[in-house]
Amino acid sequence: MNEEKIEVVEVGAGAVAAIAEMLSDTPSTRTVVDVVEKAVRLTGCRFLGEAEATRAVLGESAALESDLARALRRNLNVVSVPAPVLPRPFLPEVQEKLGVYVYVLVDPMTSKPFYIGKGRGNRVFQHVWGARSAKPLDTSEIVGEGDAAEITSKKNDRIDRIFGAGFGVEHWVIRHRIDEDTAKDQGAFAAEQSMLDFAALSELDLVNIQGGHVATEHGMQPAGELALRYSAETVPALPIPCALVKVNAAASPTATREDVYEWSRQSWIAGAAARNLPGLPILVFANDIVRAVYRADTWDLVGEVIAENSKRRTQWWRFTGERDVSLEACYGGKSLRDIRAQRSSARWQQHGWHPYLTGTSVD
Repeated sequence: MNEEKIEVVEVGAGAVAAIAEMLSDTPSTRTVVDVVEKAVRLTGCRFLGEAEATRAVLGESAALESDLARALRRNLNVVSVPAPVLPRPFLPEVQEKLGVYVYVLVDPMTSKPFYIGKGRGNRVFQHVWGARSAKPLDTSEIVGEGDAAEITSKKNDRIDRIFGAGFGVEHWVIRHRIDEDTAKDQGAFAAEQSMLDFAALSELDLVNIQGGHVATEHGMQPAGELALRYSAETVPALPIPCALVKVNAAASPTATREDVYEWSRQSWIAGAAARNLPGLPILVFANDIVRAVYRADTWDLVGEVIAENSKRRTQWWRFTGERDVSLEACYGGKSLRDIRAQRSSARWQQHGWHPYLTGTSVD
C-alpha cells in the first residue's frame, strides 16, 4: 500500500436527528439553531478524536460528559484516513500498468476533492511531495501543461492545512490505461466515464450517474489499491479443495472485517459436492487480491430460481463459518491473476462462485 493509515472519527448521518431530539424541549434560541445547523454542515467531516468532534459541533465550551455530547458521540463513526506522511512512489511495474491516468486529490477532513489532474508515473503524488518536501519535480510525468503559479500556491496551501491538522491527502486514480493516441470516439467515452466517476466520488446528483461506455476494470480506485493490485505477489498453490468467491466491495478502503464476512457469506450457487465438504476453505477476493479466508462450517438455503424453459433449478446458499488465520496469513494480500489467466476464458464468472474441489475449477 502507498498510504499509511490512521483512525479518526466521522460525524455520522444520525448526529443531526440525535441532537435535534435532545434539544426538542429547549426553547428555540439562536444558539440551539446554530448547533443544529453546525451538525448539518459537519455531517461527514472527520476529526482526530471524539473531543475535537464534540467541540466542533457543540462549541468550544461544550461539556464533554453532557447528555448532548454523549448523544453526539453515539453517532461518531471510526474511519481510516491517510496519515500525515509523504506517500511512497509507485513501483515501476505499477507505473507501467497504470499508463496515462486521471486522478483526484481528496481532503480527508471533508471527503471532498480539491484537485483533479492527469499524468503518468508518480504524477498523482508529486503535489504532496512538492508541497511537503524538497523532492524535485519530474516533468516527464506531466501530461499536457503544468499548473500555473497561482494554482500551485493555492494547492500547496490546502495540502499544508491538511497536514497541519494531522491528516494526509487521499489519492484517487479515477481512470487509468488511457491511450493518448486513442481513437476519437473511444477517447470521448473515456473522458465521459472519468467525469462520471468523479461525480460519483463527489456525490453529485447526475441523472446519468449509473455510468458510461467504458468498462470499470480501469475505473475509480484508491491509489494504494492499484499499487496492491499490480505489485502483489501471486498466491502459492491453492489449498485443494477450496472455493474462491468474488466480492468486489471487499476492496473498499472503509470495509471492516465484519463487513467482509457478511458480504462473503451469501449468496452462492454452491453445489452439494462443495457443501458436503467439512470446513471448506473460502478465499474471498476482489480485483484478483485475496482479502480474507474463512472455513465454511454450515450452509443454509436462501433461495432458488426455476428456469421457465428448461425447468432447471438454481439454488443460492449462504455459509456460516470462522476466519482461518493460518490460511489468511498464507494467501491474504496476494494475487490470483495467474489462477484467472489459467481459466478457459481468462475471466471470473459473473456469479462470483469458483469451486476448486479437485484442482480444476468446475464452474
